[in-house]
Amino acid sequence: VAWLASSHGNHALWLTFLAFTLLRGLSLGAIAWRLTRRDGWFVH
Repeated sequence: VAWLASSHGNHALWLTFLAFTLLRGLSLGAIAWRLTRRDGWFVH
């Protein structure tokens, strides 16, 4: 990804950061949804 983005300068840096943030948000949202569905937030 870094090699492909290197020709675009600072714009690619921000786009890579936004893509990473989006991916992190989706993965954390999926984990939170799974925990909510299984009522697994706290150990009973």
